[in-house]
Amino acid sequence: MGALIRKEVLTVTIKTATTTMAAALYLLVRREHSLLNISTCHVLISKIFGKALSVASTETNLESSQPENKPKVEDEIANIRNVSNLPQRLRAKLSHVNEMPDLNDDKIQNNTRILRKIYAKYGKSSGIDPRIMWPLRSELKVIKEDERDWDPTFQDLVDKMKQKKLAEQKEKKEREERVAKNMAMMPKWIAEYHKREAAKQLAQNEQEKKKQKLLDEARDYYGYSITPQDPKFRQMIEEKALEEKKAKKAMKKQQKTERAQAFLQKQLEQKAKEEEEEEEEEEEKKNK
Repeated sequence: MGALIRKEVLTVTIKTATTTMAAALYLLVRREHSLLNISTCHVLISKIFGKALSVASTETNLESSQPENKPKVEDEIANIRNVSNLPQRLRAKLSHVNEMPDLNDDKIQNNTRILRKIYAKYGKSSGIDPRIMWPLRSELKVIKEDERDWDPTFQDLVDKMKQKKLAEQKEKKEREERVAKNMAMMPKWIAEYHKREAAKQLAQNEQEKKKQKLLDEARDYYGYSITPQDPKFRQMIEEKALEEKKAKKAMKKQQKTERAQAFLQKQLEQKAKEEEEEEEEEEEKKNK
């Protein structure tokens, strides 16, 4: 009797829903001026009614089957109703299905985050130990460190302020000592600066004198005054530099020769001294 009542209710529900769908389809076709004619629309509506009645008949036949085949019947009903053809793991996430995932899956058993989500959604009916919601020791340590960084205690704030103040005082003291030390060295640095400036000025004056001397020599050589930009002046400087180079080379050679002569003279004197000492020793032996 109960099965018959459920069948009637289901049939009426499907007919009502199908009629609504058929009417909506008819209005859509009329409104959009589709190429489908009225007879084709009626054929589509008839097919929809036939499909709905076929589903209702199948569900009624499955419900009236033997009790021992009930799980199999429910699976077949679920397959018929699954018009989305989604896999079970994805279909279970739909809001109207809301089936709890299989906890025997290794990906779920080894993932604490997923287990916590399942317990938060299904509660005690999930069969998961509620202690899993409490953070692990490692997680609790990280949470405490984050709280200490982002929400310190009043004593931590006071200690941090004291450390900051001590660091500022230390920096101020070091800066004052550095300034005092630099001020004590200031007279020496000023004297060194003036000494460097004087040496620089002296070198500049010597350069100017040397340049003026070259200009005077160029005037005496050519018989008229020339400017430093004149090619003749540059040629004269190059010739003079070459002469100075030759003179330096000759001087080095002479110095080398003098050193060699001095070394040879020293060796001769040393040898003469040794021969003299040997003669004295021989005389002493003869006298003995």
